[in-house]
Amino acid sequence: MAVIKGRIRGGGRQLAAYLLSYKTNESVRILDVDGQEGYTEQEFRDLLGDFSLNERLTKSSKGIYHATYNPPEALGAKLTDEQWMLAADVLTQELGFEHQRRAVVLHRNKAGRHHIHVAIERYHASGKMIPIPHNYRKHDKARAVLEQMFEEQPTAKVNPRRREMKEELTRLWNSTA
Repeated sequence: MAVIKGRIRGGGRQLAAYLLSYKTNESVRILDVDGQEGYTEQEFRDLLGDFSLNERLTKSSKGIYHATYNPPEALGAKLTDEQWMLAADVLTQELGFEHQRRAVVLHRNKAGRHHIHVAIERYHASGKMIPIPHNYRKHDKARAVLEQMFEEQPTAKVNPRRREMKEELTRLWNSTA
């Protein structure tokens, strides 16, 4: 099962330091920055710092949306850079950030699992931060699209043990009265 997480945040330079860190990662690669390859680490740090500078224009402290896509281990090990970028495109599109500046970083952690981080600038030319309502639903939709695209087993919509768990919780609750 693929896992997609994300949240709004500030601190672009701190995020850049985290994304480039080898503390928990065996390898770190900058795959893409604004549609370009070959960014240096310093240029990457500067870009995420610029994302934070735009926070001041709106008096917001959270000008970045930081998302991760962590596919099943077997799938992550065989995805090409182009497929990782396709996953970032799907995630960006489902979140409604398709015209925003972004950076994509591929990690392989010390346990050997591959995953990407997508840092997206929320500042819009209108002078406001783009809101991101219902982001968890959007993550779920992106996960479903990616599972279909990469021919993975779809994640169950409802816990198959839900009825059994509900009955057990009701029984326990009633036994305390």
